[in-house]
Amino acid sequence: MDVDELLKRYQCGERDFSGKSFRHIKLRGLVLPKINLSNTDLNCADLSATDLTEANLTEANLEKTNFSDAKLTQANFSQVKAMYTNFTRADLSRSNLNPAKLSNVKFTRANLTQIDWSGGNLKKADLSGITLIEANLSQAILSEANLTGANLTKANLRGANLRGSHLQQANLTQAILTEANLAGTNLDQTNLQEAKLIRANLGGANINKTSFQNADLSWARLRGINTTLAALKQAKAILTGAELPNGTIYQEDTEVK
Repeated sequence: MDVDELLKRYQCGERDFSGKSFRHIKLRGLVLPKINLSNTDLNCADLSATDLTEANLTEANLEKTNFSDAKLTQANFSQVKAMYTNFTRADLSRSNLNPAKLSNVKFTRANLTQIDWSGGNLKKADLSGITLIEANLSQAILSEANLTGANLTKANLRGANLRGSHLQQANLTQAILTEANLAGTNLDQTNLQEAKLIRANLGGANINKTSFQNADLSWARLRGINTTLAALKQAKAILTGAELPNGTIYQEDTEVK
């Protein structure tokens, strides 16, 4: 199906285009809210700056699809196959990406406020500058992902694997990181104010100008991080039962050095 036929049928009120092949189609800048593109083949399609609000893309093939600057609010991406897909600056707020198979997908400066990405595999993904306010990323795999400058305010990262990820200058204010794996992460200038890091693993993380103001680090593993008990106490962090940088377990009477 070509662009002209799709537009003609859409303008006549048709919304169901499921199962069609749209390989290499160019739909840049079109307004197609609530369109049903489930099970479609959008390989190498250009949907940049397209309005696909509340679109259904369930089980679609999105290999090398360009969604840069697209409006994808409340769209359904469940079970899509996305490889080398470009979501740069796209608005995916309140969309459904769970579950989705993503590989080498680019989300630079995209807006994913309040999305459900629980259990998603985003290993090595480029999420720099992304907005994930109040997003559900519980149990997500984010190891070695680039989250530089990301806004994760109030995001749920309970049990997430962030091992070796890049979180420098990211905002994690009031984020839930209970039992998250942050071992070896780069937390240079990261904001963790009031974050919940209960039983989180921060072993070997790079801590430089990181803010733990009023953060809850109860029973967290802090061994090997480059900070001091004095600095954590000054930040009024909760340290009940935490394993401190020197390997000792924090007690209320632990000597501050």
